[in-house]
Amino acid sequence: FILFILFILFILFILLIFIMIEQEEIIKNCKQYIKDNNLEDLKLYYNNLQELNINTGTYQYIYQKIFLYACIIGAEDILMWIVKLYEEFDQISKIALRQLFIYGKYLLKKNKHSFSWFDEFLSKVRQ
Repeated sequence: FILFILFILFILFILLIFIMIEQEEIIKNCKQYIKDNNLEDLKLYYNNLQELNINTGTYQYIYQKIFLYACIIGAEDILMWIVKLYEEFDQISKIALRQLFIYGKYLLKKNKHSFSWFDEFLSKVRQ
């Protein structure tokens, strides 16, 4: 019985590692599209990801990483698209991610990017 439990735990551990590697690979691919300012391929990649039925927590983590990277790079078109994705989220996800945008504004300023539409969006999110 103990060997069976250990085997199950081992399988779960392997699955967790696989999920983490997959998640980091997704983020790496998205960052490359952002770096190349390639919105069309990023959108195609995103649409393919939706077919994988990624769980909400993992999706939020990926969203957070690519949003912050887009702020650092200053990819305005990509940021506009990422912000539009936020508007499609369920209410709980929106609440969980809300503080992300304040940090995004800081990163934009730090990297000398300024977008007036982002300030308008941020004021809506704060309400």
